[in-house]
Amino acid sequence: MKLIYQRQNSNMCGHACVAMLANTTPDRVAQVLGHKHPTAWRELYTLLFHFGVVCEFELVPCFSEREFPPVAIVVLPSLCATLKHVVVKYGDEIYDPACGVYMAASLEYSIKPTEVLKYARVLNVRSPA
Repeated sequence: MKLIYQRQNSNMCGHACVAMLANTTPDRVAQVLGHKHPTAWRELYTLLFHFGVVCEFELVPCFSEREFPPVAIVVLPSLCATLKHVVVKYGDEIYDPACGVYMAASLEYSIKPTEVLKYARVLNVRSPA
């Protein structure tokens, strides 16, 4: 999977994650969505479906990265109470559009024990044409 960064000082992590999974660009995702603001889960799901990426609709709560499926969109807690951060888990790595690629196991050490991660299992990823 190719890492795609979100625009600096933007809240377009969802756009970038959809772009990674759909093999497109964040700008194309924004064009389809109609805005460059933070994305709601329903918008992410609709965008993935639009680009031919199949995922489960429901976000499933979990407390450990060990519970993640091989490929997933993960919604991380954020310092800001109203916004969350979206990343892609692909194999043993996290593709973070703000920070780069790191090991999925490191997620467990970066969250508080009381915080709950949510994820949706991705059933297919669009490969490069």
